[in-house]
Amino acid sequence: MGLAQRNRGQFFALDVKTGKTLWTTRGREAENAALIRVPGYTLIQTTEGELIVARDSATAFDVVTRYDIADSSTWAHPALVGNQLFVRDANSLTLWTIS
Repeated sequence: MGLAQRNRGQFFALDVKTGKTLWTTRGREAENAALIRVPGYTLIQTTEGELIVARDSATAFDVVTRYDIADSSTWAHPALVGNQLFVRDANSLTLWTIS
């Protein structure tokens, strides 16, 4: 899974063996994003301070849930340590516990 700049931020998935695009979103998803792979899921932090939890899928962008995790822009990549997610925004550093 990745984020392309097409359509003002479009998530996509590729077949790594063939390079074929499996799916794309409509766009306007995010200006930039940091992606973290965990077994069966991808955690996506957007620069707008949103965390998207997406289930791995070869057929669609399968969003499990979305969280607002910062009040200002998040340019730094989040750090996942065990079940703790460290998020740095323009004004602070926060710790989220994932259960």
